Amino acid sequence: MVSKSSLFFLNFILFLGVSFVMVMFWAVSGFMGEMVVLMSSLVVTFLSIFYLHNQGMSVFSLSDWFLSDSMSSLMCLMSCFVIVLSFLCSDVEFNMMKKDPGFSFFLLLILFISLVFFYSSSVFSFYFLMEASLIPILFLILSWGYQPERVQAGFLIIMYTVVASMPFLVSISFLLNIMGSDNFNCLLASRGVGVSIELMFWFFIILGFLVKLPVFMLHSWLPKAHVKAPVGGSMILAGIMLKFGGFGLWRFLPVLGRADSEVLEFTMVFTMWGGLVCSMICLCHYDMKAMIAFSSISHMSAVVLGMLTFYCMGWMGGVAMMFIHGVCSPCLFAMANYSYKFSGSRSIFLCKGLLKVCPLISLFWFMFCSFNLGCPPSLNFFSEVFLSLSGLWYSWYFICILIFMVFLGGASSVYLYCTLNHGAHSYVLLSKSGVSDRMSLMGVSCCFFLFFSFFVMDFVFCL
Repeated sequence: MVSKSSLFFLNFILFLGVSFVMVMFWAVSGFMGEMVVLMSSLVVTFLSIFYLHNQGMSVFSLSDWFLSDSMSSLMCLMSCFVIVLSFLCSDVEFNMMKKDPGFSFFLLLILFISLVFFYSSSVFSFYFLMEASLIPILFLILSWGYQPERVQAGFLIIMYTVVASMPFLVSISFLLNIMGSDNFNCLLASRGVGVSIELMFWFFIILGFLVKLPVFMLHSWLPKAHVKAPVGGSMILAGIMLKFGGFGLWRFLPVLGRADSEVLEFTMVFTMWGGLVCSMICLCHYDMKAMIAFSSISHMSAVVLGMLTFYCMGWMGGVAMMFIHGVCSPCLFAMANYSYKFSGSRSIFLCKGLLKVCPLISLFWFMFCSFNLGCPPSLNFFSEVFLSLSGLWYSWYFICILIFMVFLGGASSVYLYCTLNHGAHSYVLLSKSGVSDRMSLMGVSCCFFLFFSFFVMDFVFCL
């Protein structure tokens, strides 16, 4: 009988080993290298699913540094998939034999940080890895980003991170001083610091994660970072970095418990209102990448709502939303970058008429926009249902905001697809003979994955 510690250790080594194999095979470049990377990612996927099935609801510590549960394995699975997609869709050729493999190095560094982060059991290592993950993404934006304004985007990332992380660091230092340990299991067993102190530090810790997600009013860094980042950086931001905030809520909310009802309800209304406003902004925007970024903020607002209800259905919906958004949103950014190559512009009005220029790209746009708006039987549909029901169970006063959030979120996806693919043929579009092998691999594999993503619900129910 294989022990759980052995299963965890095997799972972690397999992740790192397959990642190394992917690097070495892609060094030769070419279509066969891409096929090997795709097959390697599928191997990681099935191994992770097997591990999730054997693990169930169990939570165990391999050591003082690693804590494993189904949620961490699910997020690691998503991270590996997103990194492979980033390599497939990047404009920079992935070749480790070059003299300057910096782009590939930073992508793999983000993968390593995310894997260790999701398995971290120490609060301080959790904090350190969450902040350290911004360094490689900052280098990606500054080195391979677009236009001189990328410096402003990097400045906003650092400013928001520093302002939000200082109270967060003070709060976790206080928890360590009171409870005598920074291990999540020990904190969970010793929760209940005191009502007056708990409320203040509850707010500081949650604020740090709301900036990472982010929610409206704390979001200014995200659209600028997406617009100025290379396509690989945008995919990692949407697929992995935003999930750090949601995963932090998953880890810390059981430790912190419920706050005062007025503070809790204010936070929930604030996030719902922000999600509604971001959906309305999507309907008024013309930049493809900015529209997808604001759509991400709206989806993450729903995740915060579900988790703050402290209902089981809300937590399951939040986990499902994070997982499916972590795959779907990077695909939308990849499609935006590929459409940009046809027109040389990110404006949806200058890119319209794609259906006449490249029907296959139009098909991929249709599939990914459908998954983004929650078309059944995708996992996004079930996550939106669970999150809406958890909000209604908490308070029927939320019904109007939830209805408008779901409606406007779907309307923004329909608006994005129809404007880009239908209408008069734009004169700036360039006719191309076909779709690259990389884009075909990405589109087909992701459509297949997203369509059958509802099978992940078996593991979400075990969380």
